[in-house]
Amino acid sequence: MQEVEIKLDKDFLTRFFQVTNTEISDDTEINLSLLKSNLVKIEDLYNKFQTLKKIVGDKINPEKAKELETGTDSRSIGPRKTIFIIDDLGVITYQLKTIFEQAGYDTITSNEVFDAIEKFKRMKCDLVLMDLFIPTEREGLILLEKLKRLITITQRPIKIGIITASTKKEHKQICKIKGADFYFEKVNNWHDNILAVAKDNLPVL
Repeated sequence: MQEVEIKLDKDFLTRFFQVTNTEISDDTEINLSLLKSNLVKIEDLYNKFQTLKKIVGDKINPEKAKELETGTDSRSIGPRKTIFIIDDLGVITYQLKTIFEQAGYDTITSNEVFDAIEKFKRMKCDLVLMDLFIPTEREGLILLEKLKRLITITQRPIKIGIITASTKKEHKQICKIKGADFYFEKVNNWHDNILAVAKDNLPVL
């Protein structure tokens, strides 16, 4: 495997951490882990910006900017609900992200187990929708158990829905046993079914 050398000059790092509003002291080691964590911040800022554009178009005024910063919408009386979508297929996360954001929700996405756990620890969400096979049933069940354990420890009122192409009854049974609140098979109109359940549990105010 060919090694790739990454050179980061001082001007680039200065601009990068200004964008993410991160203070870096002289003795802080700049490594890929630190850069990656701040890239997540940039992604979050971009997603919020896109959400705001849907509300007010290209003209962003200070009042709407404040609503975005605080997580509220002038059309609602409380913070927008957030749905965490976990699937190893990018086309699925994109489809669900588009559907839910058009319906008035914020979204977080992930396509692998360890990334999903780290995001769940750092970010706030109200509902998790996760694929059972990421990429296999074993990893999916491990993730389900880990998320349920974190929910119990933190006492966060978060529900978990499983989405899968599997039609095996034993998969549904074991997911229920391990704490899944919903179970969706990817059959006809499954996108609409998920959206309906989300609205029942997370009404858009």
